[in-house]
Amino acid sequence: MVVVRIFAGLFLLLALIALAFDVTRSTGFVMTPMIESWGRVAATSLTSAQAAVTKATHPLVWELMRKLLALPTWAFFGGIGMLLAYLGRRRKFVNIYAN
Repeated sequence: MVVVRIFAGLFLLLALIALAFDVTRSTGFVMTPMIESWGRVAATSLTSAQAAVTKATHPLVWELMRKLLALPTWAFFGGIGMLLAYLGRRRKFVNIYAN
């Protein structure tokens, strides 16, 4: 569970960095889609991922993934980070007494 919390923190940090990048642009607050950020950082891996997904599954799966990748970068990483933080939370210990 510690590893999940570490990854949650990393994804939330990436979300904050992406939000700061979007806010501090000279043109104002622009929300950059995740697919555009991925294409700017590693364009070949984006095309490889598209080819692999469409080859291994139905092409509609890639269209569904494109809808997820159309989210702003900070929302994409923030959503994954919040989900991992929820999954890695400390559970409340409950004592059960049987008579």
